[in-house]
Amino acid sequence: MPLTTCWPTKPWPRRVNPVPCASSWPRLERCPASDYNVLLRPAAERERRKLSPKVRPRVNQALLALENEPRPHGVTKLAGYANRWRVRVGDYRVIYQIDDQAQEVTVLRIAHRREAYR
Repeated sequence: MPLTTCWPTKPWPRRVNPVPCASSWPRLERCPASDYNVLLRPAAERERRKLSPKVRPRVNQALLALENEPRPHGVTKLAGYANRWRVRVGDYRVIYQIDDQAQEVTVLRIAHRREAYR
C-alpha cells in the first residue's frame, strides 16, 4: 500500500486555505509534485497506527518530506546495510530504504529509539 500522501499535520483547527492535495486522515492519495513514492511495509503501518496522537503528526510530516527528498539533511545511512537509512523524529526513528531507479522509498520500521535497532 503506497503512502504517497498529502495530509494536514493537525486535523483541528481546519485551515482556511488548505494546501493543494490536502486530505483528511486516513485517506491516502498522491501529490502531483512528489518525486518518490513512499511505501509502508505492513509492520511499519501497524507501528504508525499505534503511535500516540502527539507523535503521529510529526512522523506523518517526516514521511511526507521523504516524497520530495529521500535523503534530507540529518539523515543517517545505517552501518552494516547496503541501502538502509534512518531519520530521527524526536525519540522515534523511521528506518527505510531507497530505490532510486523505481523512485520508491520503502519504510521498514517506525519505532522508539530504544527498540528501533533490535
